[in-house]
Amino acid sequence: MYFKIFYLFTFLFLAGHSGFCQTLNVDWEKKINKKGSDVFSDIIENMSGGFTVIGYTHQSERSDLDYWIIRFSSDGNLLDQKAFGTEYDDLPSDISQFSSGDYIIIGESFPDEFVTRPLFLKIDSAGNQIWKINPDVENVTVKNIITLDNNDFISCGTKKVSANEEKVWLGKFGVEGELLWEKTFGDNGFSHAEAMKKLPDNGFVIVGRTIKNPEVQDGDLWMARFNNEGNIIWDKNFESENVNVLPECVCCSPDNNFVVVGWYGTCMNDINSENPIFDYDLFLSKISPDGEVIWSKNIDSEGSEGGNAIVVRPNGEILIAGRKETSFLGRVGSWLLLTDQEGAVTEEAVFPFNFGNDQAAEIINSSDGGFVLIGPGMIEPEQQNSDGWIKKFKAF
Repeated sequence: MYFKIFYLFTFLFLAGHSGFCQTLNVDWEKKINKKGSDVFSDIIENMSGGFTVIGYTHQSERSDLDYWIIRFSSDGNLLDQKAFGTEYDDLPSDISQFSSGDYIIIGESFPDEFVTRPLFLKIDSAGNQIWKINPDVENVTVKNIITLDNNDFISCGTKKVSANEEKVWLGKFGVEGELLWEKTFGDNGFSHAEAMKKLPDNGFVIVGRTIKNPEVQDGDLWMARFNNEGNIIWDKNFESENVNVLPECVCCSPDNNFVVVGWYGTCMNDINSENPIFDYDLFLSKISPDGEVIWSKNIDSEGSEGGNAIVVRPNGEILIAGRKETSFLGRVGSWLLLTDQEGAVTEEAVFPFNFGNDQAAEIINSSDGGFVLIGPGMIEPEQQNSDGWIKKFKAF
């Protein structure tokens, strides 16, 4: 009798949390089933319509991972897919499109277990390689990219200065991938860039995290606004004691503010202990153009959850994509939330997971008034049973 009740409860729980609400209706969805580990990590809507997705996949004739570019039509038809890379594992993180229609993709190449090298790939609108380079930077892990009107581009990431110091790194590159300048920011300790957003004035904003003591998992939200030459207009460190903050994405709202989302880990025991235990919630903050917190919310439920990506709708509503878990049933799956302009949740959906590390990785608004969600996002390269997936939602 106990097992019957347990299974009935489990079924009702999943049924209640896996369905879609009235607003969040799927228009079409696709999964790419290939052998081995296949991941979708970023997406862009093409100027000509349709969507270009990047991720990584195993090449059939080799065991290493390569950049994977997949193009879909606006109604979800798979147009083509291509792989680019080196003889090492190559994992892309971000894609942007130039005004010419060409694309730039950035990520990392892993020559061995202890060495990473940035890898930049430029392709044309048909997905053909223009050039592929390892940029002339040392000890840098690249994270995000923005393109400029003259076909230059700026990338942000983290630079390892020493064994006990890392800084936010910023680099500007020319049309052939040549380094024009690079800069670093951050005080002593560890400062990491996590996300970058281009602004209407051609400046940009970066969110990241700072860790004063590398032996303690006590990370704080850091945010900085830059002009178009990479000079800081302001930067702020938002301290939170005994909390591990993991910012993931930043977006702009129609009222000219910034919205930041990520993971907020409250330590359940001693944060200075060898094995601190964290309960993670999704944090959502609205921050003014001058770097002042307007409001900040923690979205909490049973278990752990967090936000990986965010977009703001034209009416100011906020769409958040991430992952939700429960301690009772284990990992639940990819999580999608809609909030009002003040961060109050109005609707949500949890999708049945495809495998153990599944999560929503990126979300974008689409030109038809809908939005697109992809996953599973970056996972451990040794994971061998993941499939890249995409969901297109109807206009609302």
